[in-house]
Amino acid sequence: MLIYITPIGSGKTLTFPIGKKNYDGIIGLAENSEVYGLNYQNTAAISQDKYFQLIYEQTDYSVKKLIIIGSSDTIYETAKKIITEIIEVKKQNPSTKFHIELSPGYKKLPHILMLVSHILFDDVELITYNQGTDLEIFPKIKINLSAKELEILKKYHLGTQDGDWNGKISKNSYVFTYEGQKNYLYRVINNLKEIGLINDNNRVTDFGKLYIEFGK
Repeated sequence: MLIYITPIGSGKTLTFPIGKKNYDGIIGLAENSEVYGLNYQNTAAISQDKYFQLIYEQTDYSVKKLIIIGSSDTIYETAKKIITEIIEVKKQNPSTKFHIELSPGYKKLPHILMLVSHILFDDVELITYNQGTDLEIFPKIKINLSAKELEILKKYHLGTQDGDWNGKISKNSYVFTYEGQKNYLYRVINNLKEIGLINDNNRVTDFGKLYIEFGK
């Protein structure tokens, strides 16, 4: 199966997958808003979910899902919602691959979908940017951490949550009490910073949190 994932806007911008070829399903992403939701172009103020169903009910897609994203949802919360839905689809159809579309005009969603593609690298077949008439194909990027590196990321993140932590790596409770080679530990942490799992303030990024929870 190949499923198309795309941000969708109000009314007339709720479109079918580009080319309409070889897709078995669609997952649409929409912001939950009275003004900018799917019902914006409709005189009858029906729900986003209902409008999505009306548009796609005549299609033969085996998967037709709409993910409603809260306007105040954080990057982490939004990405987690999308990843969780993808995992549920995969449970029902293990061989499923996804085409992720990055559309202009959706502020945080292209960024979030890129993070999702890094986390679920093996499940993503294609990442494209829709410029209206042309599609730009983006490279896929896979983050590979060893079991030990992932363990360090997880335990370091727990150390950042201590109430009295001052933001210094050396004072992180996990780093401070680490009994192995400190040079190795610092080398791993610096590598995690270079690939965007830890930020310049020595906090685990949203991407890092997602990797801890869903990374393979």
